[in-house]
Amino acid sequence: ENYQSRLMSLAEERDFQVGLSREAQIKFEEALSHISFLQEEIMEGEIQRKELAAALTLLKNKLNTSRIEEKIAKNNLSQLKQVTNSDAPESNSPGFLKSMETGKEMLLAKVLSETAEQRDILEDEAFSARLRIENIERDMKLIEQRNEQIFRLIEEALSVSVGPLDKMF
Repeated sequence: ENYQSRLMSLAEERDFQVGLSREAQIKFEEALSHISFLQEEIMEGEIQRKELAAALTLLKNKLNTSRIEEKIAKNNLSQLKQVTNSDAPESNSPGFLKSMETGKEMLLAKVLSETAEQRDILEDEAFSARLRIENIERDMKLIEQRNEQIFRLIEEALSVSVGPLDKMF
């Protein structure tokens, strides 16, 4: 009777331990599937970060190109001002001088308006490029924060799922 009672006690303990190990295995499998999901999220975040970094580089290059074009336009404008401010030869007839002055003024007005338009366009492009750069940098920071949060969740899931296994062994 003692022997039977001891066997029943051991069988109950074995069944209890089997139940615990099944629960631990189920939790472990759930944690692994969650970790798999989080790893996929991390990979997608990393891909987005790389794409944003490439876009940021492209925008910075475009901004630098715009700045160079702006400097060239300013240089051309200053050269044109020097040319138009130079005195005309006085030996020419007054009618020719007047038409030359009118032509200079028209040319100067045209060049100045074109230069101003180019400058405005370049300033708008530079401003929009700066905004896009700021947005991309903000998005990259958000992605990095999200990745850090996912890593913390993975660590927590592992500790929760491995805890019962640690106790069992």
